[in-house]
Amino acid sequence: LNRTGDIQIISKDGGSFLLKNLWTYESAGVITGISPSTGQLGTRITLYGNSLRGYGNQVVNGTLGDIFFSSIEFENDTMVVARAGSGPDSTLLVNVTIFSDSGATVTKPNLFTFARPSSIESVTPNSGLSG
Repeated sequence: LNRTGDIQIISKDGGSFLLKNLWTYESAGVITGISPSTGQLGTRITLYGNSLRGYGNQVVNGTLGDIFFSSIEFENDTMVVARAGSGPDSTLLVNVTIFSDSGATVTKPNLFTFARPSSIESVTPNSGLSG
């Protein structure tokens, strides 16, 4: 719901000045979904929603929990494509937050799960032919 409003400035001596319909309150942005919902370092995630730019010109960064995106590959007001940064050493469900150049933030709680990092324990056979 968008609303306009007046600004009234009142001085210490009681004088005042009224500016009619000077500012607009815009509806908050909303993250409606994510794909995939589980990943680890380097996972390409796509966020879906409305007013993701927070009435600014662009999404400038974002976090999965407290880990910043390693990059943003694409963004507009309804979709953000980004890469997950380095996550925790164990499985963890986290909030997703995006930041706009307007100063607005859009957060969706418990939306992404960092998967436990992969590791190679052994290779069999441990030698072989090229090709």
